[in-house]
Amino acid sequence: MVAALAGCSDETPFAPATATPEKQFIFQGVRVDERRGDGLAWQATAERTDGDIANADATGVKIRHFPEGANAGRVVDITAPRGQLAFDDQKATLEDVRIVSQADQAVVTSPIAHYDGKAEKVTLDGPLALTAPGLTATAPRGEVFLGDGHMDIDGPVVGRYDDRARP
Repeated sequence: MVAALAGCSDETPFAPATATPEKQFIFQGVRVDERRGDGLAWQATAERTDGDIANADATGVKIRHFPEGANAGRVVDITAPRGQLAFDDQKATLEDVRIVSQADQAVVTSPIAHYDGKAEKVTLDGPLALTAPGLTATAPRGEVFLGDGHMDIDGPVVGRYDDRARP
């Protein structure tokens, strides 16, 4: 068998067409979980990533954050069509981001967002738009604090509040 294979061709059958740099990868369908104790802190998925062990460009990014303690169960979903992921630092820069808090029925969108998994926050470079039952607002920038579920908005803030529309 070895003699037969050796005589067939000089080419290695599984060699890539171009050399891949050390620690470089291209993945289709990636999922990364971060656990704290017995629970899941966050889960990130991407349709495609292209990069190295430390950093990657990604498409179809989805991050699901699971708060602990008093805010357990207040899951926050963060989605973006494109982003740059820094795995070791638990950070990401996301484009055209959409953040959804299911418990509050709130949605925030922004052209650029900086996710920090260690700090449990997302910094939004606006203009951002916020919608929730009875509330619509826009602002130049803001921060979403994933751990306790609140948001700080830097003004000027323009919006409309209607208490009658709240559930």
